[in-house]
Amino acid sequence: GQPWRGEYSLGALDLESHDGDGHDIDRAWAEVMQRCADLLPFFVETRLDLSATRVAIQMGVRRAQGLERMLRTRRLPPFRSLRNWIYIVQLVQRHESGESVAHWAMQQGEYPTPYYRMVTKESGLLWSDVVGRGSAWCKAEGLRRWRPYLVPSAS
Repeated sequence: GQPWRGEYSLGALDLESHDGDGHDIDRAWAEVMQRCADLLPFFVETRLDLSATRVAIQMGVRRAQGLERMLRTRRLPPFRSLRNWIYIVQLVQRHESGESVAHWAMQQGEYPTPYYRMVTKESGLLWSDVVGRGSAWCKAEGLRRWRPYLVPSAS
């Protein structure tokens, strides 16, 4: 048997309401991170060149399509959306802790522009607007966009 086959339920979580202090969003985010716990080590480096194919091969799945199938089985969003929103949260948290994303990227030997571009493409907002809203908003927005994948349909 495949170690990743299993049922996951996020149906009881209300992704629309907020309790004011963000604990419900943090709980929902933590549950999604638990669903993809074996993928999280791939996201630690925050590298935009991380592909579904590379992750699939390293996880023992033959192709990117196998990884996408695994994600659907776990009721998770497609790889790129999952990766990008996790990265957005990580980048905003770096910013909130006082670390310049531009400086961080340069230390990684990369230019920061592709990261800012990814944030804008994924969120529809400029980097300055995203950091202004904060990491709690980023988690809530990622969860909102992932909702069709996370929660089983009523049909």
